[in-house]
Amino acid sequence: MDDLHLFLTNARKAFDDAVGSVTIVMGNEASDMDSVVTSIIYAYLCSHTTGGIFVPILSIPSEDLKLRTDQYYLFKRLGFNYDLIIGFSESVVQVRSQTYLVSKITGLPAA
Repeated sequence: MDDLHLFLTNARKAFDDAVGSVTIVMGNEASDMDSVVTSIIYAYLCSHTTGGIFVPILSIPSEDLKLRTDQYYLFKRLGFNYDLIIGFSESVVQVRSQTYLVSKITGLPAA
């Protein structure tokens, strides 16, 4: 589990710092437990098998993450810092321009 926690820490830092090229891994819009876990594990496996930077982002607003009590409990039980999980919301857009955010998601160069 320490390796997964380190992955989430590095993925969060790569996204926040916009270091190099990152690939966003996002599950379905419901962001239910299986979608969240799959997004995280898929990003983890891709980053370890390709050497690229893959960042799991949930398709719900960041401020709603703690309302998902089953997921919150799972992360706390595993000893993960829930703040490492990125939710898709206006706060993400405020950190950087929308054009830049779209370029990170689509892989297209920012205009």
